[in-house]
Amino acid sequence: MRIVPIPIFENNYSYLIIDDKTNEAAAVDPAEPRKVLTALAQTGARLTSVLTTHHHQ
Repeated sequence: MRIVPIPIFENNYSYLIIDDKTNEAAAVDPAEPRKVLTALAQTGARLTSVLTTHHHQ
């Protein structure tokens, strides 16, 4: 398993949690979806879950 931090906004992060065995990923707090999708494409993993822990205005 690996965790990929993704800088978003000015001072926050989203994360990809990737299972290396299945190549499936969960996105955590993807408040800037384009940045998360770009990072996902770079990993080659397949997004299967989205975890939202809070919201942004």
